[in-house]
Amino acid sequence: MRLAWRRTVLAGLVGATLAILAPTSALAVRPLLSDHKVLRIALHEAKSHGARRPRDILEATGRAKLANEVFEGESNPELRSPQTTSEELKWMGGPNALIDVVAMRGHFVADGGHAEGPILVLMIDAHSGRVDGLGLPEKYPDLARLGHVTHLP
Repeated sequence: MRLAWRRTVLAGLVGATLAILAPTSALAVRPLLSDHKVLRIALHEAKSHGARRPRDILEATGRAKLANEVFEGESNPELRSPQTTSEELKWMGGPNALIDVVAMRGHFVADGGHAEGPILVLMIDAHSGRVDGLGLPEKYPDLARLGHVTHLP
């Protein structure tokens, strides 16, 4: 009798805990963008910056703090700072938010024709698809610092 009561109470506590945690867990875990979706965003940005058929499209996903360092280090050397401000990271979802960094070759124009370059680098929120940064560096950023690099077709 005592054992049956413990099992019932334990089962009730586990069930109640799962019922409480399920809605918050579902909200906390958002799916990452598929490679296809990242490619669509990248091609849209390439087209809107003058390149209809970009090539060598590479993508890597990493935490916002490191992604911003990789992006700023190559895309905007004049903006290179020793530390990303907390406001910038907060705007991107915090230092641990996941960011897709995409680099591609072509002929790109930005800022109403005042800036152009052979490489376009994008920082894309890995969950929402929002473009958080755009740069025109002289060379590809070191995407391998973020982890696995994917060649998008």
